[in-house]
Amino acid sequence: MHKRKIILLISVFLVLTLCFLSLLLLGVFRTYNVYSDVKYGENERNTLDLYIPKKYKKEGLILYIHGGAWIAGDKETYKNDLKKYARKGIACASINYRYASSTVSCFDILEDIDSAINTIYEKASKEGVTLTKMMLTGHSAGAHLSLLYAYKYQETSIIKPVAVASFAGPTDLTEEEYYKNWQSVYELFSYMTGKNVKKYNIEEVKDDLLQVSPISYVTSKSVPTIIAQGEKDNIVSKENAIRLENALENNNVEYYAYYYPNSGHGLENDKKINKQVYAKFDEFVLKYLC
Repeated sequence: MHKRKIILLISVFLVLTLCFLSLLLLGVFRTYNVYSDVKYGENERNTLDLYIPKKYKKEGLILYIHGGAWIAGDKETYKNDLKKYARKGIACASINYRYASSTVSCFDILEDIDSAINTIYEKASKEGVTLTKMMLTGHSAGAHLSLLYAYKYQETSIIKPVAVASFAGPTDLTEEEYYKNWQSVYELFSYMTGKNVKKYNIEEVKDDLLQVSPISYVTSKSVPTIIAQGEKDNIVSKENAIRLENALENNNVEYYAYYYPNSGHGLENDKKINKQVYAKFDEFVLKYLC
């Protein structure tokens, strides 16, 4: 009899455990709602993920834009970040966009980002949440697009950019180091500008390159900015960060620049500085989104 009771208790425990795990998988115990692969356009790359804390009373959003030289990468890169900040009670999203190509320029990608933000706003509104302000962030090409959108679309975006954080982001596509370090740079920048960029005509297309460079859109009204840059970065040079820093300084824009002395493009070897950057990032979230 005693043995039967033990077996019964074990069986009940296992059933309850399975029920709990099932509910966990269904998201019943999550403190946030997840909307995955939401379509915002006709292209297969026009999808986004949106995480909204339950009973969300704030109006802020963190928007993550992935890197990958504008021709690769995926929104899944930021899945853990979305979970992290959603658990902290902040709405956040990550988006895919059309890859740059001979038929897709930087201006097309910016249109994708704008359309994605419109869809995020509409989706959140249907869930009873009004998003009015956002902080954009990304690494490398994602940082470039975050800066460009934050500065260029500051007055027109349906969710107003209020801050931006750039991790190893290109800021000035006329900077000569690109042309020394990237073998594919001419093709990439041709995609981005929609012009034929060659070694012999850099001066001729300089204005076109500046049109897709974040530094060109910095004004005294630009949003507060975090800059994180590796000093050993052989893809996006330190000079790019300095140029953005100077533009922000000259326009009296709030910014914080962090240089990683031992790190390359991945910002991989300076844990102490990285900790400072993310502390500032969290400070920005609290200050500008909450």
